[in-house]
Amino acid sequence: MVDKKRNNKNKKNKQDDDDILKPDEEILEEDADAGKDEEYDEDEFINHVSELNRGKKKVKLKTVFQVLGGPQKYLSVKSNGKVSKQLYNELLASLEEKGIMVHFKFDYSVEEKFRFITEEVFNEGVEDLGKKNHINFIYEDFHPEKLTDDDEDDGFIE
Repeated sequence: MVDKKRNNKNKKNKQDDDDILKPDEEILEEDADAGKDEEYDEDEFINHVSELNRGKKKVKLKTVFQVLGGPQKYLSVKSNGKVSKQLYNELLASLEEKGIMVHFKFDYSVEEKFRFITEEVFNEGVEDLGKKNHINFIYEDFHPEKLTDDDEDDGFIE
């Protein structure tokens, strides 16, 4: 009779062990399935990126100067250093026609603004986007030393 009770107890313990293991087995199966989904998702993502890349044209970058058509009249001004407000405004208008915007956070002389555009922005590589999109150049991004510590923290509350 003791053996029978022991056998029943062993069977009950074994059944309890099986019940305990069952959820783990299900978890392992779910993990295995999750890996398949991740592989599928990764493959699907790679295929999607490949399709997008096939549809894109390879775009060659041009300098801003080339996008504007190589206007020599702006380069000849460098020699004497004086820039008229009218010439500066013409330069800004031609840049805007091509979707190129130049911003200044602070007020600088017309000569400095003109110099920045003709010596620095003109050499930057861009896509010729026309009016579809805008390309922005910010003077202080090129010259962070012009910003003071207070200016860099604008808009942030401490």
